[in-house]
Parts: sequence; C-alpha cells; structure tokens
Amino acid sequence: MGALKSKMETKLEKSGKAYVEFNGSDLNDATVGLKDVQVQDKMKATVSYHVASQTGKLEVDATVADNINLIVSPSIPLPSDMYDCPVKLVTKHTLKSPGISTKLTIHPLASKGELEVTKSFDHDLLSKAVLTVDSQKQNAKLVLTTPTHVLLDIDHSVEITASGGLEKSPMAAECLYKASKGDLLMKLKLTSAQKGELKAEYKLDKLTAMATVPITSLNAQGLGQPMLEIKSNYDF
Repeated sequence: MGALKSKMETKLEKSGKAYVEFNGSDLNDATVGLKDVQVQDKMKATVSYHVASQTGKLEVDATVADNINLIVSPSIPLPSDMYDCPVKLVTKHTLKSPGISTKLTIHPLASKGELEVTKSFDHDLLSKAVLTVDSQKQNAKLVLTTPTHVLLDIDHSVEITASGGLEKSPMAAECLYKASKGDLLMKLKLTSAQKGELKAEYKLDKLTAMATVPITSLNAQGLGQPMLEIKSNYDF
C-alpha cells in the first residue's frame, strides 16, 4: 500500500483558509499554511511552511489596475536579494468576439511571458479550447474539452492536450477522461509516453477521500503503488 496523505483545512473568520497536511502519521513532515488571506483591500497573501526543512513560500497578489495583478513569490527564508524573487504581472481581458478571453502573464525580471487564449463553443463535441504560448520555452499547448454527456446516469467528459515546440521538437499528447456520479469522481489520464494515472475521489459531508494509482506503462505490471489522501474541511 502506498503512502497516506492527510490534509485538514478550515475557513478563517474574515477571509482565507488555514491548513495542515502531512504524510502518514509523521507530524514532523507536516506543511502548514494560510491561503488567500485578505491583508488589504486589493491585496491577498498565501504562505506555506514545511516544518522539517524549515522552508516555505510566500505569495502576495495585489491588484494594481483594472484587470492587472502583480504577484510576488519569495521563498522562505527570504532571499538576501529581493530581486531574486519571482515577479509576474497578470492581465485578463474578455474580447468583444463571443466566448473569447485572454490572459497575459509577464515575468519582467526574467524577460519571459505566456499568452493564454480561451474560446468557448456551443457544440456537441467541443465546449472549450485553450491555447497557451510560452515565450521562454518556445512552445505551445492546446487543450480541447468536450461537453459533459450523460450516459447510464453517469456524467462523462474528455480533455485532450497537445503540446510541442514552436520550432522542430517532438509533440506530446495527453488524454484525460472524467466520469462522475453524485459524490464520486473518477479520472483516467494517459499520455503519448504510455504513462498516466487513475484517480478516484469521494466526498462525504466535510470529508474527501482520494486514491491515486500511477500508471508507468500500459501492461499488467504498469500499475504503481496507490497513494491515499484524506482531506477534511471545517468552518469555525
């Protein structure tokens, strides 16, 4: 049997969530954190800290203009030179053309960026297409998502991803199949490298149990050790 990963999460009184997650029963291997805490009117923060290694990450997200956010993500302990912190500007726009939106992410200190274009469709075979272009990696990714169809009282959907370099480089593909009924969700992911994972998720009141089985090859010996994860949510 694989590792058991547990996560406990609670909503804070004003904003955000507090959580602790650990593997097995080893609390020394725990990660504690706060997520999406509103520190000012247009600024929120997320922080995570790993107890054993005494390291973590801080992310501050500030709205600096309409549809423009500045995100700074220093590591913990804080670097001696704050210019080493990852910084990005994110701007989102909805175009006049129906169902089209864009997201531009610029990393000014690293001189790189990503452009994401999303188009929604009203079609039996296609509900959404997302194209992402990365200037630094010189590659592009296209994600196609089907509408959810009901068969035998089960919701089915498929997500197909194709990615590759803008110049001569091998293409990669991935297929994600989802099936859900009530509080049970199943996901099967397979890649062009003949790898993937099988994941099941079951929600019961404030408890969510997840089991993940890695697929290392498409044969009888290709299933890896399962990992179990239990997540609980409590409101105070």
